[in-house]
Amino acid sequence: MDIRQMKYFIAVVEELNFTKAAEKLFIAQPPLSRAIQNLEEELEVSLLVRNTRSIELTIAGKYFYENAKKIVQSEIHLKKMTQQIGGANNTLRIGFIGSTIYSELADCIKNYRIQYPDTAIHVKAMNTLKQIEKLKNGTIDVGIGRLKLIDPEIERIILKQEKLYVAFYKEHPLLQQKSNQPLYLEDIVNEPLILFPDTAQPNFLSNILETFAVKMIAPTNLFDPVRDVQSALGLVLAGLGVSIVSEGVVNNYSRDLVFLPLSESFASTPIILSHRKNESYILVENFIRLSKRIFGCE
Repeated sequence: MDIRQMKYFIAVVEELNFTKAAEKLFIAQPPLSRAIQNLEEELEVSLLVRNTRSIELTIAGKYFYENAKKIVQSEIHLKKMTQQIGGANNTLRIGFIGSTIYSELADCIKNYRIQYPDTAIHVKAMNTLKQIEKLKNGTIDVGIGRLKLIDPEIERIILKQEKLYVAFYKEHPLLQQKSNQPLYLEDIVNEPLILFPDTAQPNFLSNILETFAVKMIAPTNLFDPVRDVQSALGLVLAGLGVSIVSEGVVNNYSRDLVFLPLSESFASTPIILSHRKNESYILVENFIRLSKRIFGCE
């Protein structure tokens, strides 16, 4: 039994599907199935109950899964700390959702590079769910997202609550009606509403719908979700509807668009920094400290 087999088993349990687990691990399905069978033979117990349509954990499988996760996490931590002490690992890997780069995050990255010139920074756009997954398997060190997900292995810090704004084409008739007046969710509930992204929920789109639900209303004319904020605002420019965006986006899209803030106090979206719990990693600690200062949440 080795770490590789544990990682394979964890992937199968989390996906509850051998094909999806193999894709996640970037291997073919037959070797994955054989590895799990070899693991069960070595342990002399069944870890999984395989049905034609589903996979279930046995009691032994549940025990093995929970403890295998701890061992894999310890292996990741051991590798990182050893590299850090030996000076071999001097790279900070950050996952972020696209809209957060319009916030103070850009200044955080820029200032970190200035203050710590010997540390390389790798950044990659990914949704919050993917960030949590990659934090847990050690692929990234810091995640910047918006969803308030709870995971016992992940520490989360709310850096900021960004106000939500509605994007209008400059000739939209509602702009005349709302001149110098507050804008509320009820004002746009029947407007053609263009939301994003078109990825699996929960995401920013589900956050917006939950905001409407607080007032026990729902959009009546909802477009099919589009890929990203650029696509949404492009359709707004075409006069096809309105969209809702975070505060940081407003200053970057001014041409022929008008942005009005929603007046509800709860109409906001967080920017959340995530990192692995109980891990002392100086590169991450430096980034957290700098981010808190720049976002003003110390």
